[in-house]
Formats: sequence, structure tokens, C-alpha cells
Amino acid sequence: MKKAGQPIAPRPRPPTADATASTPRRTRDVTSLYCQGSTLRCATAGCVPCAYKVGTFDTALDAEFTKRVPNQRPEMCPRSNAKIEGGLNGAYRLGMKVLCVGDGDMSFALAVAGQVFDKNASGEGSVVATSYEDKATLQTVYPNFEETLKSLRSYGGVKVGYKVDATNLHASFPDGLANTTFQRICWNFPCTAISRGQDGQNAAMEENKELVRRFVSCALPYLDRTCGEIHMIHKTKPPYNHWGLEKVALEGAGSQFEFKGKIVFDRCNLPPYVPRKALDRKSFPCHDACDFVFGWSGGGSNSSIPEAGAGADDDDDDDDDISRMEPEKIVKVTTKMLERVRAIHLRNQVGAERKKHERTTRKGGQRKKRQRTK
Repeated sequence: MKKAGQPIAPRPRPPTADATASTPRRTRDVTSLYCQGSTLRCATAGCVPCAYKVGTFDTALDAEFTKRVPNQRPEMCPRSNAKIEGGLNGAYRLGMKVLCVGDGDMSFALAVAGQVFDKNASGEGSVVATSYEDKATLQTVYPNFEETLKSLRSYGGVKVGYKVDATNLHASFPDGLANTTFQRICWNFPCTAISRGQDGQNAAMEENKELVRRFVSCALPYLDRTCGEIHMIHKTKPPYNHWGLEKVALEGAGSQFEFKGKIVFDRCNLPPYVPRKALDRKSFPCHDACDFVFGWSGGGSNSSIPEAGAGADDDDDDDDDISRMEPEKIVKVTTKMLERVRAIHLRNQVGAERKKHERTTRKGGQRKKRQRTK
């Protein structure tokens, strides 16, 4: 019991929807930003990791959201452990010819193979999987390398190459590929590795920019002239956004080659791919990453990015049908979509906080009742 004169503490109030009232904030820049339907559907269904992939919420943009809805590990996405059959990634399609460079453990090439070959591991497609390192090094660094290699070779149209330099393809390509062209050429998280694994930092920015320029210049002769695209998955937060990848990749590429747009990266759409640092079995956080797409002017029917006008930049898009959106469909991201994702998760958090408050209040009442009966 309280002593006479002792102040009574105010009873805590349960969280309400007012707690989500807007505070000064900025949303992610949606210029040239696209997203796959499966990622948007997951984000609006309550998946926190996917909400961060779409919105890249951080304290600089939205302190309120990051405080109330902290990010979760990517494994918390309900799709992270699901075995997704080929055909659920909008950038790669059955029958395509794809070149993967700088693929350390070959898991990205394996993911792509699941997209371009049919369920019988056959078809007209082909995948060339290459690494800058030799085979012995990859076997030493990556414990599952042999298993991945075995899975890759189960596809009839896969060729593997080692010690392939992405900036000097003509001199390091596997035999028999000198005159081959590809509809997709991919290099994920390109960077020059420096000591202690701090790759991609500002100290090596100019070196990394030159690396990208040389790669694109070297890759263009191997790119299909009708629908060929170069894809580079890259982080978008500092210091990586300072590279200016959209512009650097086009320097010296000619006026017929252009930046098409960037697609929110979601590794759940490319199982079993796991991004890893160079010569390191550990993965790294990349919820802010995007797939930067470059291609010939005009594109063609196999373009990853929807044609201009298919999803405007304004906020008049009808996004009420996200839950019924085709998983592999790639759509233009709008500010309205980001606000919807934000509101859903804040509302979910309010509900969780209210339930927690009710449990705490109920336990407090039960405790007081026991004390009175003593």
C-alpha cells in the first residue's frame, strides 16, 4: 500500500495510432527505382526485412520509423528458406544466355541457372560462371564450393571459368567463347579488394570507378546488340552511393548505351545466392542494394526495366493490388508505395505495443490483487 502523501504515479497509456503521426522525414529517392512484385507483396504483408529493402529506412531519412520498427536479419523474411523454382526473377528468363563475372562461390551463377533453364535442367539457355580466383583458392575459402559446382554442372548449358579478369575478358575467357554474345552480363558488388576487407571505401573510390569503366568497356563487345544488358548489384548507402555508378558505367560506352534503372535487390528471388566479400565466406548486409541495369537504347522485348510510361513517377499509381501482383513482375516504385509500406509497419508496431501494454497491465493488476489478499 502507498503511504499517505506519496504521489501516485500516472497510469501509462496504451499506444495509439497517433503514435504514428508524421515527424519531419524524407523518403527514399524513387527516381529510376523499380521493384519486383514478390518483394513489394512481402513488404506490405508485414515482412520487416523487405520493408527495409524497399524503403532503405535509416535514421537520416526517417528516425521515427527506424526507432519504432528496427530492421531484422534477412533470414526473418518468410521467403528466405523457401525453395523458389525458376521463373520468379523478372530480370532473367528461360532460354537466356548469361555471363557471370567475379562470382566468388558461384552461388549467383547457380541462382541464374535456375532461371534460364527449365525444371528438367535443359533448354536453349546457357550460363558462363567465372571467378577471378583459381579453383584451388575457391575450394579453400568456401566450404560448400564443390557442392555448388556439382549443382551447376547438373545443368547441361553451364560452363565454368577460373582466373577470368572482368576488365580483360578477351585474354582470360574460357576456351570457345571468344565470339559468344550474351543477353545478360552480371558483376555483383564490383570493387577492388584492399586490406582488412574494407573494400569499396572512399579511399579506393577512384580506383573502383576506373574498375567499373574498364569492365563495361570490355563487356560491350560480348553483349547482344538487340536486348543485351549489363547488371551490377551495388549498395546505395554511403560511401557506395558516392561512386555515381549510373554515370561512371557509361563513361566511354558511347551514346547508344544507357542507364535503364535500378531494381531493389532481394536475394530471396535468387536462391541460393548469398553475397560475400572477396575471399571471405562471410556474408554482409545489403538491404540497401539495387541491381543497376544498363542496356542499348531501345532495349527490346527482353528488357528488365518496363518501358517508359509503364508506371509513372507521380503518386497516382494504383498500388492497391500489390497483394495480387505477379511475383516476377517489375514495377516502378513511387513515393505513395513507400508511404504505404511505412504506414503498414508502424500500424503493426502500434498493435504489438498495445498488446504488450495490455499484458503488462494485466500482470500488474494480478500482482496487486495477490498483494491485497496477503
